[in-house]
Amino acid sequence: MSKEVLFISESEVSKITNMQMALDCIEDAFQAFSRGEIYNFPRYRLPTSEGKYNFMSASWIKKGFAANKSYVSHKNGIDFNVMLYDASGKGLIAIIQANLLGQIRTGAASGIATKYLSKKNSKVFGIVGSGYQSQTQLESVINVRDIKEIYVYSRDKNNRELFSNKMSEKLGISINPINYQEFINIDFDILTTVTNSITPVITKEMLTSGMHINAAGNNSWEKSEVDIDVISYSEHIICDEIEQAKIECGELMKAFEKGVFNWEESFSLSEIVSGKHKLRNNDIDITLFESQGLALEDLAMAIEIYKIALENNFGKVIKI
Repeated sequence: MSKEVLFISESEVSKITNMQMALDCIEDAFQAFSRGEIYNFPRYRLPTSEGKYNFMSASWIKKGFAANKSYVSHKNGIDFNVMLYDASGKGLIAIIQANLLGQIRTGAASGIATKYLSKKNSKVFGIVGSGYQSQTQLESVINVRDIKEIYVYSRDKNNRELFSNKMSEKLGISINPINYQEFINIDFDILTTVTNSITPVITKEMLTSGMHINAAGNNSWEKSEVDIDVISYSEHIICDEIEQAKIECGELMKAFEKGVFNWEESFSLSEIVSGKHKLRNNDIDITLFESQGLALEDLAMAIEIYKIALENNFGKVIKI
């Protein structure tokens, strides 16, 4: 017996989503997670002939939805898709192309962490990395803090200049592309890194009193964006979800092995968003947010995208 499913394309997702919508979705999801309304299953990876097959899933008990995101990583690129299910018995209700969905929810997670963990008077923001993920990382931070100065560094001078020009035009703000030596000598209030680096790009020389750091590019034990010394100097370390960080966060895994970090001393972002723990009690402590990317974030975004699509006649009904 065939059934109808709504297919929502990348171009339609781009019309439906914006950063404020994503920030609201992600904050709501972490609050629900803290109340036990959401179950999140960490990503697992299976080998393929030339890459890895990735699968992650979550269910939202109170709202009655479940979703999974799957994709094959390959040197030629990645194609993300979210399958959204109605858990009341309707089964699969939507297939959503999820490249942009993943990009904006990853940025929004850092934005929510920044909202709760950075100094309220933060003015100076720096970002390491100028790829497509950097765009939403930047956009999320300026949505939650009144940033006055923005600096970007990446190894390729042309790439950081292109990023600065594109995002300056899009957001109507001034962004300064600078070299590494200039970058490490700036006193940042908020510092974000979103790279694929296997060696640390944030070192203790960059640390300033009261700094908040978002480490958003590392979700593999093989990678390490943050130096172990930075971890040891951080008063508070927050993960989007500790159990997933234990199998994916390369820098924390290495720090734990070397005895400079204990998982018991870290917090999950849901504990911060829910108010169970309030860690930003002064303008002196250094806080570090380690983002791996959770299925519950994809689920929250998928539910909202599906709802808006139905209300505005987006998507194409297909029979399966």
